[in-house]
Amino acid sequence: MNKLELIQALKDATNLSKSEAVAVVDIFLNGMAEELAKGGRVEIRGLCSFFVKEYRSYTGRNPKTGERVKIKSKKLTFVNGLLKVSHFRSLGLSHTHFNY
Repeated sequence: MNKLELIQALKDATNLSKSEAVAVVDIFLNGMAEELAKGGRVEIRGLCSFFVKEYRSYTGRNPKTGERVKIKSKKLTFVNGLLKVSHFRSLGLSHTHFNY
């Protein structure tokens, strides 16, 4: 499901207009992005959690030349605990229906 499909599903499930559904999805996604940008954690109980992990700089090697290279520090976003298998079963699906 992409953002447009999410907006359409929200619109279909509620009495919201398309512009209102767009606003709700944007508020949700922007709120998540702002929290992660601050280094926070976003948890959606029963679904997943998002968090940022910070890595310090280190010295690596160029695999082609063997030359030492300084790798800059970086922040990466991770997703933890996607839907449990029991949730798939309650929907009448097996976890093999999904590629993750």
